[in-house]
Amino acid sequence: MTRSKEVRVRTFCGVMMRQYLDPSNPSWSKVNPQNRERVKIALLAVLKSETERPARLSFSACVGSLAVKILAPDSKTKGTWPQLLPLLLELSKSDSGPQRESSLQV
Repeated sequence: MTRSKEVRVRTFCGVMMRQYLDPSNPSWSKVNPQNRERVKIALLAVLKSETERPARLSFSACVGSLAVKILAPDSKTKGTWPQLLPLLLELSKSDSGPQRESSLQV
């Protein structure tokens, strides 16, 4: 997700992840719990570190889709994401405008 130097590639990766994590896509329930945690951690790391706006917005949407998928009361793949809210609060208070924007886009 973050290794490419091309902003377009990173942005496209976020788009594809968002489609995979869309609440209507049942694939997430087939992912083993360890890999689910890895994905959640990686998405939050990207949200915090991405500097290019198109990629940042793409991953913000991705984090939002995943949050809906696992935290919504009627979610079929109920789960927890204890790291999400603290990170969003941290980003919302950041001196960095892009980080504040990311927190609000989720």
